[in-house]
Amino acid sequence: MAFTAHAGSTGTENTPSPRCAAPRRKCAASTRVCRCALALACVGFALLAAAACSGSGSGVGSPPASSAGFYTGGTPGGTPTRGGTAVIDRAEAPETMDPLEAGPPSQTVIALAVFDQLAETLPGADKEPQPGLAQSWSVSSDGLTVTFHIRPGVHFTNGEPLTGEDVVYTLDSLAKPEATAHYLSTLWNEVSLTGPLTVQIHLKRPTPALIDDLTLAPTSIVPKKVVEREGLKKFGLHPIGTGPFMITATTPGNTTVKMVRNPRYWRHGQPYLNGLVWNQVTEANARMLAVRSGAATIATGVPFSQAASLKKTSGVRLLVEPFSGSAWELVNNAAKPLDEINVRRALAYAIPRQAIIHAVYGGLGEPSNDVLGNQLKYWDPHVPTFPYDIAKAKELLRHSSVPNGFDVTIMIPSGEPEVALTAAIEQSAWAKIGVHAKIESITPASAFSNWIKSAYQIFLTAPELSVSEAYEPDPNLFTDMDYADDGTKAIFTNYDSPKVIALLRKAASSQSESERRKLFSEIQNLVSFQEAGFLSIAFVPTLTLVDDSLRGFSVPPTGYIHMEQAWIEK
Repeated sequence: MAFTAHAGSTGTENTPSPRCAAPRRKCAASTRVCRCALALACVGFALLAAAACSGSGSGVGSPPASSAGFYTGGTPGGTPTRGGTAVIDRAEAPETMDPLEAGPPSQTVIALAVFDQLAETLPGADKEPQPGLAQSWSVSSDGLTVTFHIRPGVHFTNGEPLTGEDVVYTLDSLAKPEATAHYLSTLWNEVSLTGPLTVQIHLKRPTPALIDDLTLAPTSIVPKKVVEREGLKKFGLHPIGTGPFMITATTPGNTTVKMVRNPRYWRHGQPYLNGLVWNQVTEANARMLAVRSGAATIATGVPFSQAASLKKTSGVRLLVEPFSGSAWELVNNAAKPLDEINVRRALAYAIPRQAIIHAVYGGLGEPSNDVLGNQLKYWDPHVPTFPYDIAKAKELLRHSSVPNGFDVTIMIPSGEPEVALTAAIEQSAWAKIGVHAKIESITPASAFSNWIKSAYQIFLTAPELSVSEAYEPDPNLFTDMDYADDGTKAIFTNYDSPKVIALLRKAASSQSESERRKLFSEIQNLVSFQEAGFLSIAFVPTLTLVDDSLRGFSVPPTGYIHMEQAWIEK
């Protein structure tokens, strides 16, 4: 296995690190949508619709008490000790380590380990952004100017101090078409430096979700001098940040990325680990075996089919935690007869959600009332969930242009057994109302290409692929990211609802928390129930397998893993 050494390498990175020093055990079609739609793991799409569907109205959106029992939470705490190297096995490898191009989860976790953002959404904290590189901020009375006070005494891993110029340069760089978060730059007129460590963003309209936007990995602050000297492409090969770890070596294709503790990290005493090793291990069984054998510390993407047995396995701990994604499917609202509300609602009533939850997710889930999951800030648990009602579905079809049913194709990405099983269950159920579904399994790249071109009828994908660099607790980002420039319909799904558009416009700029809660609740009701712009299936958790020795680790609903708080019990 060949490694490329990076600045700061200790010279011992030419062989893979052993497990840990621990005892046992942008879319081309639109500059307003993330560039990563063609990558399976990226699915910034997840929220194309999300724009309209983000949902809500009742506060922070914690899971209903009736379902809380299947959440196990994070690993145990205790008194942190220093030392050890955590090995994280994941299915994906980062295509680039340039944070401005971070999109897929494989890239965002690297960015979060190496870089910091102005604000952060931290594990264990509430859904409100916490201070990051900006130690404080204030908003003008008209909501049009946001002033950030940058934390003094912060240094990049090359020893250079963080300055306000670095922040301005980074935010200005978001205007470049290749930047994943390009759409954020459309929110402001100018970013200015008003003092050595004081930065102002001058907005085009009040944007209450701006601070949430700036917690995203693609807004990670980069060193201006280094990037200007090397260019983003070269910088992405050996990135330099202010984060808890720094990269020491990589293999070709970034299939393994090695990191060591940043001795200059501004959070005193963190990180606790000496280092991290990120490995691409595409086969799920191999990832599970690696943790069980002690070869890895963390394995993401645990198959639901293995959850029951892994819960009983000694030496490991299965984390079953709330997740921002959900099981749902996109509907091309321009494809007949799917352009009819009665047809879409008929399909929604004919989805046997409980059967899917039982067969596909091992009972770890609950019927969904919102395509974006129940972790957004304004998610409303009182919005109705479609019951499984074949008689109601038939009645709705009788009031459509296809009273006797129709043929439809469900497009799925290959290599996703849980998706294939969900589609098969739907196929059987929809046949009962005269809807004959053909399941088309194609490569992920082809599936996303078809989605971008609206060359599909129904697109069903995996829950873990429905989160991306765009996921944040506040639902407003999707308004800016996923709608066409004229604000008339959702890109790539053609969902067109004048009522929803009007509500989104009000919610996007309202500075009243109570009004936003009410507006997003109405949006959720319209999109996910009244108009069934997309088909909600189930809220499901995220499953992660960890070694029993790991402490202080949890996977937040966004999947944004923060390793600076993790430590290994000796």
